Amino acid sequence: VALVAFDDHVKELLPPTAIADAAAFERGFERIGENGYTDINGGIRKAVEVLRGQTERASGAIVLLTDGKQEPGEYNGVHKIAREAGLPIHTLALGKSADRALLQKIARETGGTFSEAGRGQDLLRLYASIAGRIAGGKTILSASMDKAGRAAFPVDGACRTLVASMESEGSGVLELYGPAGERSASDARGQPLLF
Repeated sequence: VALVAFDDHVKELLPPTAIADAAAFERGFERIGENGYTDINGGIRKAVEVLRGQTERASGAIVLLTDGKQEPGEYNGVHKIAREAGLPIHTLALGKSADRALLQKIARETGGTFSEAGRGQDLLRLYASIAGRIAGGKTILSASMDKAGRAAFPVDGACRTLVASMESEGSGVLELYGPAGERSASDARGQPLLF
């Protein structure tokens, strides 16, 4: 996974990095600012360049998160470069100012998906859903936990990857138990969200 910022300047904040390197992603996200323009054209162009690497053939997908509209200038249809490279663009509109019509068009014309996040807390759930689509997965449960803080869901032997996400007002540890009783747990955090 790589990280590209697109405001007044388009910059690669993190080169392709293993998803398990949480510290690298945290450092990359800390470098994203909220001021300036929203250069969607440049952001998509740079993402395609990063995914192509040293070859003409790209692999993967692009996740485009924005809270604004294309500026400076008009959007010039650069998503067609991604479509030609076989890269779906999954778009996320954050807040009221995002150009939903443009984001829906980009997603539709590249084979991606469009989602809306009303607040920052929605992002983790949406990213988990997109990650599942990219990995070829599907959502098997979307529900609230019972009063004891548990939720059960079926997983068969064909499952190779499992993404569990939750929202919590409190602190604690997110624990998963397999069919044979094996336990996996997140670190203790103020608000465990993704495991």
